[in-house]
Amino acid sequence: MKLNVIMLGLLILVVLVGALYQSYFKPKEETIYVAFIGPMSEQGKSETELTAGQIMAHAVELYFEEINEKRDKLKGKKIELIRFDDKNECATTAKDEAERIVADNQVLAVIGHWYSSCSTKGGETYKKYGIPAITPGSVDPGVTRGNEWYFRNIYTTKDSGQFLAYYVNKILKLNQVTIIHETASYGAYLAKVFEETANQLQMQVQHKWAFEPNNPQQKEQFSQIVEQLKSHKEQAGAIFLSVQASEGVELVKLLKSAGITNPILGESSFSEQAFVDGFNDFAEEKANPGHYTNDIYVATPLLFDTANEKAQLFKDAYQQKYHDDPDWSAAYAYDTAMILVKAISEADIKGEPTTLATDRQKIRDKLASYTNSHDALEGTTGFNYFDENRNAQKPVAIGVYKNKQLISALTQFQVVRNPNEISDLDQAVQDERVLLIDNKYMYKTNVVYTGIKINEISDFDLKTLTFNLDFDLWFRFQGNSKTEATLSAT
Repeated sequence: MKLNVIMLGLLILVVLVGALYQSYFKPKEETIYVAFIGPMSEQGKSETELTAGQIMAHAVELYFEEINEKRDKLKGKKIELIRFDDKNECATTAKDEAERIVADNQVLAVIGHWYSSCSTKGGETYKKYGIPAITPGSVDPGVTRGNEWYFRNIYTTKDSGQFLAYYVNKILKLNQVTIIHETASYGAYLAKVFEETANQLQMQVQHKWAFEPNNPQQKEQFSQIVEQLKSHKEQAGAIFLSVQASEGVELVKLLKSAGITNPILGESSFSEQAFVDGFNDFAEEKANPGHYTNDIYVATPLLFDTANEKAQLFKDAYQQKYHDDPDWSAAYAYDTAMILVKAISEADIKGEPTTLATDRQKIRDKLASYTNSHDALEGTTGFNYFDENRNAQKPVAIGVYKNKQLISALTQFQVVRNPNEISDLDQAVQDERVLLIDNKYMYKTNVVYTGIKINEISDFDLKTLTFNLDFDLWFRFQGNSKTEATLSAT
């Protein structure tokens, strides 16, 4: 009995010594902190409806989890995300939260914001205190202009405005356009770029209307615009709506209800779920889903149906973890986390409180060095690298709505990474297989949709496991395309 008591005492002593060792002697795990800032809460959103900020933060955390599992990317260090909520309140909260990041005094870099005006306001703080920041969603060129600490991992409004004008002219083969835009900076600038490019292409801007968002006379103003357009719809050409999602819903409903069938184009705001869901309560939409949105063309950063393999793997991983479909903002946030981790891993940082300023400078300089397209980091949204103004060189995708689903339009353009790879570049431009947009070459890609319709299965033999199959194989594409199909069965 006495021996058992002694053994129990020794066991307790060993446990206590082990606990003391873990607490005082074992080296603590080093952690790198990154901030995500965006709209984590938003007026009008239900508790179950995720904000853009929450969706992007999910994607960043998904990538950080992958890095932490491997532990070889950051030399054994752990990386952790700290969330900050700017509520899309750019004049006030965005600045306050940016300053809270500074006061936190442990964040090495920032991912965010969502709205361009929030990025511009927060960018003043990041520049002042020397904190590298990358936005996955702010498209205003002013975000990075004059701020050497800010990077953009998405195209700019200038890119999309120019591209849409080229698409109308070169693909839709139209020479006349009508522009309706908001007076807020986003819509006004986009409309300005679109109009300038249309003029360069010798297209005729038949009509142009501007409106102030959220003004009491907005509905009446929209009705007047549509009424005037209705009487001149034959000459109106393509109708470009440079507006936010909510205003887009109002305008599209009025245009479709007035029997105006001209091609309608919108920017990335039309790819938001808020735009699609905005028609749900209308009788025509309930009777025929897609009644209002069908055949609307949308410039958007990414379409998963024609995205690369990495995008499909990301989509599967996101769905598995969060039980929801990611949108393009999630994919861009994921890639932003990817290139930031690459910079951190290659910047030879110390990761200590006393070296915070030096580490931030090293990360900024490393990000700024990623300007070579040949060594670009391939991610879910394409190749990740920056130009001399710290802007990513990402293509604009064109989607078209079919039955409430935004799918890839049948003609897309991709950035030519190395023009020397095209044997006769001048001829390719002349044949319009390659476009030259703002000194960037883009090559045409034809999208081919295919499917199979099973008509009949007969003569099924259980012994040999054979049967006869009668089916129709269909292809859908635009223009001339040599399509071949090879079928095999095992």
